[in-house]
Amino acid sequence: MNTHMPQLPFPFDEQDEWPQTCVLISLMPQYAHALVSGEKKYEYRRGKFIDRPVTAFVYATRPKSKADNGLPSAQILAIAKFGTPLIGLEETIRAKEEEQTGSEEMMREWLRGFTTASAHPIDRFEVLKETISLEEMTSQFPSFRPPQRYLMLNRNLPLLDFLKKRSGIDL
Repeated sequence: MNTHMPQLPFPFDEQDEWPQTCVLISLMPQYAHALVSGEKKYEYRRGKFIDRPVTAFVYATRPKSKADNGLPSAQILAIAKFGTPLIGLEETIRAKEEEQTGSEEMMREWLRGFTTASAHPIDRFEVLKETISLEEMTSQFPSFRPPQRYLMLNRNLPLLDFLKKRSGIDL
């Protein structure tokens, strides 16, 4: 049984800092909602991702199905602190099974054809008081397009600085 439960809202201690590596991560609306509600304990990634703790700005993509209707989308909803990931197919499957009993077959199907995967524990998250819309980001950065998977923000310092300032969270 997973006892890892994010707090809502969480206070950071003096020694509990945001990781320096920052990403903008795209999630389907139902998974972004599960993260900000505290239901989601891990972020799962197929293929190669980041092998260390990261600060992730969580972008909810546009709805693709009726299941997503009504959930906030096309906006940054939260900032999450992903801890040290579990890397490997079997490690990822075990993490999902811990989070959701009976999910092994579904995870094996989802990972079919991939040689690696990772499960990133969601150590902490903070829901933004005011979300950042896609329209606001594209008005500030006309060439901005939401990433399919993720975007390394440390390689785009003007966007990172904008998101840090706009989020109101001291990173």
